Amino acid sequence: MFRSASDEFRKSGKKDALKKYYDEYVFGCETYDDFLAKLPYKTFKKIKDLDGGQPIILS
Repeated sequence: MFRSASDEFRKSGKKDALKKYYDEYVFGCETYDDFLAKLPYKTFKKIKDLDGGQPIILS
């Protein structure tokens, strides 16, 4: 998401993808919970809860 948008801006100077990211994920969220709701956070939390609170390792 952010990384690909910022890489595009850095390499080509095109800011459309970066602007879209900021409009949706920064300016489009009133609270931090709104931001987390747009990410797969709920899925990770559910897996962690089902696994007894063990850390999730992403590789």
